[in-house]
Amino acid sequence: MNRHSETMVKQISTESSLNPRVIAGVDGTAANWCAVSWAATEARRVGRPLLLVATGEATTATAPADSLEPESSSKRLTRDLLEGARTRLGSHLLDVSTRVLTGEPSRALLQVAGKDDLLVIGKRRGSPWSSAVLGSTALAVAARCTGPVVVIPEYWSVAEHRSQHIVAGVDEQHDSHVLDLAFDRARTLAVPLVVEHAIPTEAEPWDTARQRLADSAAPWVEAYSDVEVSFRCHSLTPTVSLLGAATDAQLLMVGRHFEAHAGAIEHHSTVSTVLHHATCQVLVVPQVAGNS
Repeated sequence: MNRHSETMVKQISTESSLNPRVIAGVDGTAANWCAVSWAATEARRVGRPLLLVATGEATTATAPADSLEPESSSKRLTRDLLEGARTRLGSHLLDVSTRVLTGEPSRALLQVAGKDDLLVIGKRRGSPWSSAVLGSTALAVAARCTGPVVVIPEYWSVAEHRSQHIVAGVDEQHDSHVLDLAFDRARTLAVPLVVEHAIPTEAEPWDTARQRLADSAAPWVEAYSDVEVSFRCHSLTPTVSLLGAATDAQLLMVGRHFEAHAGAIEHHSTVSTVLHHATCQVLVVPQVAGNS
């Protein structure tokens, strides 16, 4: 466990890229701009390069109806979109690059993002209980990316939520990578951390489960003695437990295990449901099954 990283863009495997990046997909919509702006703020805060990525498909929603021209024009529109985003971000970022890719947006994002990069995507505005809130691109990327993915709600304001706590959802294996990132983030932002764990109904007394959870997290508590941390166990489903804990949180962190189906998120899985319904930022952290 790497206990002393000070960035969300942190090594989550034994191999490390030479220069981890913050990557944001750009499509020109209001929901997406909030994610791009958040990515730029994060890149500046941690001193990482920012990469803005778009595909030809991204310009369809913003281009005039009569401007659908051959592929070369589509690429030109995409380049203009990326340059416009870079200009809008201003000159406070020293290392910003852009890349035009072809193909379906989720595939393009997955191709460019490495396991040590932080990929940032936006979530459309709407009722938190609407199945249409989370776009297919966001869900597909969060389901298959080999590195961490953060999903930012539309119109999310970092300033408004700066003092709110962070929630780390852990399973029975205690998701070491989630705890790594959660403790680091809580220390960096100087906010409380809540470690949340759902237990089967009547499986064991909640206070026993809580103590077991606290004991398993003792190495992190010792390494991050300056982090205010609490442990919560509830006899609820994981989805209800996590969404309840994150109601007034600024960030919810959850682990996604790589299984035989190549890391795909099942339609009704906890991670998928949380991504649909959470009203705060959600960070999905890939975990290799059996190596937590």
